[in-house]
Amino acid sequence: MALYDQDTTQLTESRYAIENLVDLGQLQELFTQFTKATGYTIGFLDHPGMNILISTGWRDICTKFHRSCPISEEVCLKSNLHLLKQLDIPGKVMIESCGYGLVDCAMPIIIQGKHIASLATGQLLFKAPDIEWFKQQACIYGFNEKEYLKALEEVPVVDEDKLRVVTGFLGNMAQVISQMGYTRLKIIEDAEQMEAEVAVRKRAEEALHESEERYRIIAENTADTIAIYDLNLNPVFVSPSVLKLRGYSVQETTAQSLDQILSPDSIQKVKDALIDRMALEASGKGVMLKNELIELEVYRKNGSVIWVELAASFLRDKKFKPTGILTVTRNITERKRAAEKIKKLNIELEERVKIRTKELERVVKELESFSYSVSHDLRAPLRGIDGWSRILEENYSQVLDEQANIYLQRIHSETNKMAELINDLLKLSRISSSEIKFDDIDLTSLANSIVSLMQDIYKGRKMEFLIDPGLTAKGDKGLLETALTNLFDNACKFTGRNKQTRIEFSTIKENDRHIFFIRDNGTGFEMKYAKKLFGAFQRMHNSSEFPGTGIGLATVQRIIHRHNGRIWADAKPNEGATFFFTLSEEGKKNSRIG
Repeated sequence: MALYDQDTTQLTESRYAIENLVDLGQLQELFTQFTKATGYTIGFLDHPGMNILISTGWRDICTKFHRSCPISEEVCLKSNLHLLKQLDIPGKVMIESCGYGLVDCAMPIIIQGKHIASLATGQLLFKAPDIEWFKQQACIYGFNEKEYLKALEEVPVVDEDKLRVVTGFLGNMAQVISQMGYTRLKIIEDAEQMEAEVAVRKRAEEALHESEERYRIIAENTADTIAIYDLNLNPVFVSPSVLKLRGYSVQETTAQSLDQILSPDSIQKVKDALIDRMALEASGKGVMLKNELIELEVYRKNGSVIWVELAASFLRDKKFKPTGILTVTRNITERKRAAEKIKKLNIELEERVKIRTKELERVVKELESFSYSVSHDLRAPLRGIDGWSRILEENYSQVLDEQANIYLQRIHSETNKMAELINDLLKLSRISSSEIKFDDIDLTSLANSIVSLMQDIYKGRKMEFLIDPGLTAKGDKGLLETALTNLFDNACKFTGRNKQTRIEFSTIKENDRHIFFIRDNGTGFEMKYAKKLFGAFQRMHNSSEFPGTGIGLATVQRIIHRHNGRIWADAKPNEGATFFFTLSEEGKKNSRIG
């Protein structure tokens, strides 16, 4: 039966008592007839079996004795609960002995998956009772032994198979009672629903007048045009604001066909967005339609065309079947004009950017040419100064005093520094302008080859290099070799005063991005000066302490930027420095201007 279609493996309480769902008077009469005809007791218990609602033929041994004493009644209730707890599915029949050895039987009354009552019979025996044991019970609970044993004599001894026939009948009766209860439940629920619907309808009718008045005021005074269409897009209602929107009155608008209102392209948009999709939904091939927002071209009475934004909502019946379309239309002509203007400006801006980029590229090329020319032109006089000073030293060193010879040595030193600076500037210029090629680079192997070079340059020093295995990246091998060489050389230079130099090259991972670092145990620096680190000619220490041109870290930064990465440092005075850098993991090429 439909009543049992639901999952009843987990039975729960109903919000209705069994008294509300079953006619107890009618059942009492039926039970009485059953007991007269069969001699079997029958009882009707609420859930979970704590109260006997109606009963017939109930034995005195239970009513006058076992249930009359609070202590013995606890045994009865415990037996009842254990028996009824096992009634978990409709039609199930449970037979077991109670705490006093009497046979009890129960069948559940289940309505809509709710176990709300039970049908019970029993107070029987399968064999002759143990009189001595019952005498002990009379003594324990203070029963009158003679009357108690007399009540025991009234308990029939029955055949187990015959009992199962009776309980089978009662199981069917329990299902009939469940069906009756279900029918009554549906009547109650339908009545409650009707009452609720009547109350809702009454409130709705009371609110309808107010809402209609509010709607009329909104519809007549809003700047947007509100309309309702049937499924064939014939207007059912149009708000008076259509006059301001199109110049046509409500009467004129409702008499117009769709091609008198919309441009051909806009009619196609409406067809695609509404009519075709409604057809797909009706066929079961499309999803349920939601609100639509469409931009359309609309004809005005004066012959002009305006742009509108139409928001369409689908009106539906209780089965969610579309019954009509509610639209709100807003004039967006000015917005469209502004958007077109912005689009035009963007196009013009893109053209300007292209022109400026070309100009910038031209300037960069001119600067490259200028740098090369200046460096080339500077080298000749430098060589002249160095050459003439050497001739002066060779031919007149005996004539010049000691101070003059010191000056000549300084001239040699300064011209060498100037030549080195020019070379570094040329390298920096080439890095900025050269094309780069992204490949898979084994940074560990590259670093190890640089370490060998450093050990040759700084012979005689105790130096420990810790290079992590398996370090890889995408980049230009030549440029990355230049960057790492500068960083390692920088670390070697600023650990020169240490008895033991320790330089580490490794990586950390942060937010799925690899961050490489080179750490040393050198002189370090104050972090408040860190902004100067990567500027050309910027130095953190005196050149007399740590020689160099001040171009190295600027070169490193330029290379890292060309690889779409970034570089930064962390340090403390006399506690070493760590240079961190990232590289583009996608390997995208940067522009030559970079």
